[in-house]
Amino acid sequence: VELPSIVHQAAKVRIELGRTAGHVEELHLWASLEQLRSLPDDTRVYCGHEYTLDNLEFAVHLEPHNQKVVQRLEEVRKLCSHGKPTVPSTIGIEKATNPFLRADTDALQHAIGLHGATPSAVFAELRQRKDHW
Repeated sequence: VELPSIVHQAAKVRIELGRTAGHVEELHLWASLEQLRSLPDDTRVYCGHEYTLDNLEFAVHLEPHNQKVVQRLEEVRKLCSHGKPTVPSTIGIEKATNPFLRADTDALQHAIGLHGATPSAVFAELRQRKDHW
């Protein structure tokens, strides 16, 4: 059975996105993420960089009580300890554990102190925090 796949090197969809240059760019990146989120959950995601462990540690730092993120971090640590890649992921996994894909959720907004903010503002704050992580 052939599953749908996406190769997304430039944006590093796997938990993180590259640094942004301003408000307009953040709006465009958020719109792009919304398009990615609309893909079927079983769509495989191949990234060009292996930053999954660091990025999940960042996600747990943001939401230490989010069991989906904590569980995914444990899975990734186990894979890494056995020398196995964490790629590919799926859109479903990313939607559940990637804070950049969850910028419009109440839980994440509350966790970072931006409840009720626009998704692009939350995305920008996440990106700034990741830049200094």
